[in-house]
Amino acid sequence: MMILLINLLAFMFGATIGSFFALVVERLPQGLDVVFTPSHCDHCQTKLQYYDLIPIIGYFNQGGNCRFCHNWISPQSCFIEIIGGLSSCWILNQYNTYHLLGASLFLLLFYAAIFDLAYHYVDQLVLTLMFSLTIILQNRALFANLLPALVVAIVLWLLSSLTHGLGLADIELIVILVLAFGLQITLWLTLFACLFVILKYYRHHYLPNIEIAFIPFFYMAYFLIPWLPLRF
Repeated sequence: MMILLINLLAFMFGATIGSFFALVVERLPQGLDVVFTPSHCDHCQTKLQYYDLIPIIGYFNQGGNCRFCHNWISPQSCFIEIIGGLSSCWILNQYNTYHLLGASLFLLLFYAAIFDLAYHYVDQLVLTLMFSLTIILQNRALFANLLPALVVAIVLWLLSSLTHGLGLADIELIVILVLAFGLQITLWLTLFACLFVILKYYRHHYLPNIEIAFIPFFYMAYFLIPWLPLRF
């Protein structure tokens, strides 16, 4: 019973974080305040009540529509809240594998994935935070990972310049993961992320104008760390 309660609390915590991230992703690129401006209906601008802001429950309690103007509400934020809740439970139950650094990067990668999915680029501040946390918290193998990270950065930059494939943010993320976890685990994560991309787009024989948000697939691959044949 206690384990169930702890997981429920973890789920609500993660769902709340997901709700906040969804708000930040929506407002930040527009230069809008994300702290002091009350949440409101995007259509009628009416301030939402506190019970409307309860993650997941608030959406279903309103029936997917604004209670004031009855305008349809996109389920995207609710979906992000569910993913955040499940991610929080996953980290709680797999913490011995991820530890503090892995859990922290998991959280920031969640935000980066949402942002990349929405705008096909990543807020540089998030990557800076991920890099800073790696420098501060990776006290076991940071120096051993410096050379592989440098080599990976050079190789990916050259490939990107020749093929115009990976974006700069993707390269920065991979380099940060090499610094945090080492080259072999990062290669596993990259492999699975690429496989997820292939599975999603395998029916498309030709994708000339589709810009793929790659970081969400990296986030999916991150869940597989406990099953990789290596540990960090």
